[in-house]
Amino acid sequence: MPVPEHRGCAYRARERDEPLLATASTVSTWLLVEQPGPWGAEALVESGLPSLVAEELRRRARNAGVRPILIRRPEGRTGASREAFLVTTRPDDRRVERVRFDDPDELLDLDLRRFRDTAEPVADTHTDPLVLVCTNGRHDACCAVEGRPVATAAAAVLGDVVWECSHIGGDRFAANVLFLPEGVYYGRVLASDVVELAQRFAAGRLSLPHYRGRAPHPFPVQAAEGLARRELEVDALDGVTVVADRRLPEDRREVTLDVAGAAWRAVVAVDHRAAALLTCGATRASRAPTYRLEELEPLAAPDALGSTTV
Repeated sequence: MPVPEHRGCAYRARERDEPLLATASTVSTWLLVEQPGPWGAEALVESGLPSLVAEELRRRARNAGVRPILIRRPEGRTGASREAFLVTTRPDDRRVERVRFDDPDELLDLDLRRFRDTAEPVADTHTDPLVLVCTNGRHDACCAVEGRPVATAAAAVLGDVVWECSHIGGDRFAANVLFLPEGVYYGRVLASDVVELAQRFAAGRLSLPHYRGRAPHPFPVQAAEGLARRELEVDALDGVTVVADRRLPEDRREVTLDVAGAAWRAVVAVDHRAAALLTCGATRASRAPTYRLEELEPLAAPDALGSTTV
């Protein structure tokens, strides 16, 4: 007997042909904590972590402007001890630090604010990438249904750099995959896409059809960067970088981009789609923003790349 297709929010978003681009959660600093076993909808405080540790980590992370995420090995694999990672995805400061722990109380020794604000090491330097696949089914069923096969396939190809993770944003785009410390978000990834994504990542290239944006940037800036990539056919990981941006009237954004060493000016405008239920658990329809590229032109000024982000 065939298994009925899951028709949750990810299915409905595909039916609506909702754009992926400019939907990456805006986060620059992360705390990843290995916690095997089931997670609740609010994973950090609804897991096997001691409640006092979980609540204190949540408080400290909120005060430091750090996004806490739980991670676990696909298929329930565990190591001799658990791991936690501090990650920054800022364009001028991409790094990963790792600490091994046996007792979750040890996590309270991490200085989250110092990691965020300085380049001083808080833990051991970690040079391998991290590949996260959201499988937090208690937060949204689509994350588990779509994410688990992708996590299993990715682990088979990439090995121990792959982790299942709790909610990272964009349930309706499951399966969601996040490459750290690059901060690259992908959506609507299938198990059959994993080999191509891995090959492109190893070659320093993006998969533009799956590209949601890069974590440090706000949505309109993600839109400008991604739409310029499509227009100019640039898929190199750092082939397009954000130099500066400023708000314009009528909900528009002007973004200066470095495209292979040349300055370009992009202007994007925001639209809103028809109201829809955006997650499996949504009870109220919302209008998701989408973006269109109004202008894209090269800048001839020699100091065009010397601006600062606004």
